[in-house]
Amino acid sequence: MARRPLTPDEERKQLKEELAQREAELSIISSVQEGLASHLDVQAIYDLVGIRIRDFFDAQVVMISTYDPVTNTVEHRYAYEKGEQIYFPGHHPPGGVRENKFAPPFRQHNRAPRWF
Repeated sequence: MARRPLTPDEERKQLKEELAQREAELSIISSVQEGLASHLDVQAIYDLVGIRIRDFFDAQVVMISTYDPVTNTVEHRYAYEKGEQIYFPGHHPPGGVRENKFAPPFRQHNRAPRWF
């Protein structure tokens, strides 16, 4: 089924929405760059990114974790749920504290991490 072409007003509205999305994304990147330039420690940068993502998406839950393939563990760097930041210090198994037989395994990719 073919979609009908957009009217000029609909196209303008769509372009404005896309522009607003890109501006918000650039704002996140800019604030992270400012954090890096101000010599924040690594945890402060995770916190900054988590807060910006939470605010941008109006998210109820945000988690930023890193995976260490050498030890096969996950470290939760930033977690936010139900209006509060949650701390999970230490290294944990990739499946979390509960075994989840339906969770897909972590896959290691032979490529460098992407930084924005």
